[in-house]
Amino acid sequence: MEQSFSGHRFKKSLGQNFLSDTNLLRAIARDAGVAPTDTVLEIGAGAGTLTAILCESAGKVVSYEVDSELVPRIQAATEGKGDFTLRLKDFMEESEDELLALSPFYVVANLPYYITTPVLMRLLESKAEVKGITIMVQKEVAERIVASPGSKNYSALSLAAARFGNAKISRAVPRTMFCPPPNVDSAVVVLTPEKRYFPKNEAFFARLCRAAFAMRRKTLCNNAQEVLGIRKEITAAALQKMGLSATVRGETLSAQQLCDLSDLLCE
Repeated sequence: MEQSFSGHRFKKSLGQNFLSDTNLLRAIARDAGVAPTDTVLEIGAGAGTLTAILCESAGKVVSYEVDSELVPRIQAATEGKGDFTLRLKDFMEESEDELLALSPFYVVANLPYYITTPVLMRLLESKAEVKGITIMVQKEVAERIVASPGSKNYSALSLAAARFGNAKISRAVPRTMFCPPPNVDSAVVVLTPEKRYFPKNEAFFARLCRAAFAMRRKTLCNNAQEVLGIRKEITAAALQKMGLSATVRGETLSAQQLCDLSDLLCE
């Protein structure tokens, strides 16, 4: 079953590509594993098609949307469907205190491509209790999120996802499923929390992770010196304690290895 978006002026600047297939929308909600007692944050309500289904699955839904022209559609889609709140604002402008007040919560979203990385990094680095993240993203971004150390797609985003827990692609979504169709295919990524890494200094660990991917062709020792101001011989000595070469590149290290390195450099 598909839904019509006739009369809406799609805004390319907001990355508006809406899903209309109800079976796919229900499948995304199932992928999220949301229960009737759960709170769900939806980022980018769009026309309210996924929102309505989430309202049927969850105990409470809080949706963010920046396009005021979509409010009547969202209200019509969610009318009489439980505890629903629409916040007409940019999720990235939401305060950390408010996210803490809403937690614990799941995140389920069909993210506009242009905000995927900043939104995901915000969620992964938040102190709020995020029980799970299920997002529709560009296929290439999905492959980066689930990438393994040393692979061509491994990035700071992969590392942040690995720190959060387990990341997997649950389904591929061709561009023809959207209205209007984008220029690329998409995929649904499910992130399940599994806190495995506890660095002694969270702030330094975060800076080290960014430095590791700052210049991919340079060694981690060079990046640590140029970005963090740590002398190469200090990083090299720490790497050797871990049984690693001083010439290793940051993009080949796992989240656990970077956590261990962070602790050694903080001693």
